[in-house]
Amino acid sequence: MALVSLRNDPFGGLLGLQGALERMLAHPAPPWSQGPSNATVFPPVNVFTDKEGGLVIRAEAPGVDPAKLEIDVEPQRVTIAGERAAATDRGNGFHRRERRFGRFSRSLSVPADMDPEKASASYEDGILTIKLAKAESAKPKRITVSR
Repeated sequence: MALVSLRNDPFGGLLGLQGALERMLAHPAPPWSQGPSNATVFPPVNVFTDKEGGLVIRAEAPGVDPAKLEIDVEPQRVTIAGERAAATDRGNGFHRRERRFGRFSRSLSVPADMDPEKASASYEDGILTIKLAKAESAKPKRITVSR
């Protein structure tokens, strides 16, 4: 551990802190770069490609009534919206409160070659699964060689 002598450089630490703050303000991290550690993003999702080339979105939404989920599928965007009911233990004093409630909405960009007409959704054990099929025009076609 290095010790800094205030006699030699009393403002060196402050100037270093000022430089770090200026760099952070000049180039802030965009909110989407924070990934799963960002506690304000709800619902957290995993997005992956299935065997047929379609897209699967799995969202954790425990405590959300599936009948109140709203899923909008557009050509390049999927929006998941809904509401999680408030905790019933409001009268008690909280020692820690991390579970959020109320309205939420989250939009995800999806590739343009997905077919919104073939989208489906299911909800089981607090997990919302949305499946998007690849558009027929985007799938590879095998052709025969003519003579």
